[in-house]
Amino acid sequence: MARTTFRLPVDRFDALIGLDVIASFLDLTVEAVDGLTEVTVELTGPADVVEGATAVEGQTWIITVPAPASGSGATFANGNVVNRNFGGSVIQAGNVYGAVIFNGSVSMGGGTMMGGQQFGHEPVRAVARVPSSSVLSAPITAGSVVTRGRMSSVKITGQSVDTHVEHADRVETNTSSGDTTIGRVESSVVVHTISGDIDVRSSGSMAMLRTTSGDIDFTAGKDGRVTASTTSGDVTVVRSGYRVSSRTSSVSGDIREW
Repeated sequence: MARTTFRLPVDRFDALIGLDVIASFLDLTVEAVDGLTEVTVELTGPADVVEGATAVEGQTWIITVPAPASGSGATFANGNVVNRNFGGSVIQAGNVYGAVIFNGSVSMGGGTMMGGQQFGHEPVRAVARVPSSSVLSAPITAGSVVTRGRMSSVKITGQSVDTHVEHADRVETNTSSGDTTIGRVESSVVVHTISGDIDVRSSGSMAMLRTTSGDIDFTAGKDGRVTASTTSGDVTVVRSGYRVSSRTSSVSGDIREW
């Protein structure tokens, strides 16, 4: 496993620090820390990925993590497996989409079996440490994003991405699959996923939550409004004594509000 650390002094930034992390397969953890004097991003994974990663300095610090080299097996990200050989099969959020047989080799379940041997990339992981109230943008194809501490804003896009945001002023996510958990939001939260559960534990003044297949759990943290819709799943709205206007819908699931 290869390892590298990108470093950038905080005093190079004139205002809020912005961090963009662009990757195909990545498990990303971002820690927001008070009084930090240096921004760091530690990257671990296969040598071709780590050595090919780049950092572009600016008011927004852009970290780009390349995909593993083609033809080298399955890529593992947050327990998901994406087989990149021969068009392969894709496993997202624990589901298997098709199985491919190629010259007697079967791709299904937990990776690609080649002559009885299972092989795949080691996980690609990044741990970033940024000052509190920083801005995060993370376009990631498959993997996970976890933030700890208070962020100014978090924006996550991708295909199969699990998301857990501890505390932020604003949150926006748009993924095809993966569960989304938001601890506390001060202002607005917008979550859209096709397949995945949504859990907002302390919302700000505005929430727009939408999933096609999954449950939605919403708990208010202040007065405001919430729109929550799912096609297949339950919707739960807990006002916690706050004045919250709601617009909820579910085609095949229960709706509970109190």
